[in-house]
Amino acid sequence: MVLLYAAIALLAIWGFRFRKPADPSAALSIEQSTMAKGLFVLLVFASHVSQYLDLPAGVLSWSYEFIRSNLGQLIVVPFLFFSGYGIRSSLMRKGDEYLRSMPKKRLLRTYVHTAVILLVFLAVQLFLGNRFPFRRILLGFVLLDSFGNSTWYLFAILYLYAITWLSFRLARTQKQAILLCFLFSVAYYIGLYLWKERYWYDTVFVYFLGLVLPDLQKGIDKCTGRTSGWVIGCVGLTAAVLILTKLPFPHGIAGIAGNLRAVCFMLLILIFLSRFQFGNFVLDWLGKHVFLCYMLQRLPMILLEHFDVSRTCIPLFVIGSAAGTVLLVLLIDPVIKCIDRFVVRA
Repeated sequence: MVLLYAAIALLAIWGFRFRKPADPSAALSIEQSTMAKGLFVLLVFASHVSQYLDLPAGVLSWSYEFIRSNLGQLIVVPFLFFSGYGIRSSLMRKGDEYLRSMPKKRLLRTYVHTAVILLVFLAVQLFLGNRFPFRRILLGFVLLDSFGNSTWYLFAILYLYAITWLSFRLARTQKQAILLCFLFSVAYYIGLYLWKERYWYDTVFVYFLGLVLPDLQKGIDKCTGRTSGWVIGCVGLTAAVLILTKLPFPHGIAGIAGNLRAVCFMLLILIFLSRFQFGNFVLDWLGKHVFLCYMLQRLPMILLEHFDVSRTCIPLFVIGSAAGTVLLVLLIDPVIKCIDRFVVRA
């Protein structure tokens, strides 16, 4: 299974180029952010697929698990960051026009897309003979329970979209709005800390980093534009990520440490991309369809597990899950676009 990570690494370096001189702003371009998300959705796939497998003991399985466990929740960090950065950039460029469109184009659009996929998951589960009480179905559609689909990220991102819109509507200045977003994020952290598992809240402040990055960007660009600053930044942030990963934090502090680690990791990605750039059509396609790839990938895994493929042939399970995800994206993407025309643009 560690070969799966090797294949992802080979795909990442296909078309990979050194950028000279450093260009910190290029790391935030639509092209590079799209490819970064494409790479990380592959890492999400590599993490999710292991949950359906009983891997044999051995060096390869241990290596795979070592990489997977140490990456942990870091695999969703770029999704949160680029969502926050994209919204703040749009607010700075378009102002009130974009703010007025957020309930429909961000909140409603994201939830409608999610609900369509939830219906597909529910239909497949019913087809396989699984039944759910009404309460669980209701909780599933508010993203507090699951039909085998991923839930926490969509719950978190919808909340973050909502508080961003509310904060910028209530505040008189952008600084006040950013402060309100931070306070609402703290409220989310506390509420989910008391209610849910740690993975529900230990990366959410990366979204806030995306919101405030335009205010910090000049300072970051000044530091990373020099070779010495770039090297110091990479070494320092890498050390911070490793320390925050390995130290045994108490339960009450582990979530805070997780958010600090996630912020350091995202800054490390940005510094890295100021000198290097991705460049292949596979990552580009995955990044442009990242939502569907993320949401649909568990569906072929559920089906293949039901027919015991996960037990009888692990390579076939992994390849079939990947191919099934791509096929589902190609089938459902036109449906989603059609729904957008009637619901979101209405």
